[in-house]
Amino acid sequence: MSANKTHKIDIESVIKALIEGLTYRKIASINGVSLSALSDFLMQPEHSARVREALLSSANIIADMAEEVLMEAPDSAIEIARARELAQHYRWKAKCRNPKRYGDKLDIDANISGSLTWNEVKTYDTDKKTD
Repeated sequence: MSANKTHKIDIESVIKALIEGLTYRKIASINGVSLSALSDFLMQPEHSARVREALLSSANIIADMAEEVLMEAPDSAIEIARARELAQHYRWKAKCRNPKRYGDKLDIDANISGSLTWNEVKTYDTDKKTD
């Protein structure tokens, strides 16, 4: 990564843009750099924690965008279908940025049962007596 490609990038404006839900492509375009230069810049250790927090925060805004696009959809069937697709994409994006809050909820239920053979019970009783 050359310094001349990333010196144009202002971390404060990038963080603000991430929180607002802008795409990496749009942020790179605004800063006049390539996507790879932006990616390299954001992966630098001095930026990574702030970027991670900005992405978590942006999930809320992106989830709001999903609701907004549905609420403001025109009454035509094509526009409603388009709004649904956009809303689904925004929800997916929010899930990617903050999976703890917007990800799939996993419900794990373990019901374990079993039986012991006569030899296992006998061994268990023997081990218990020697303790």
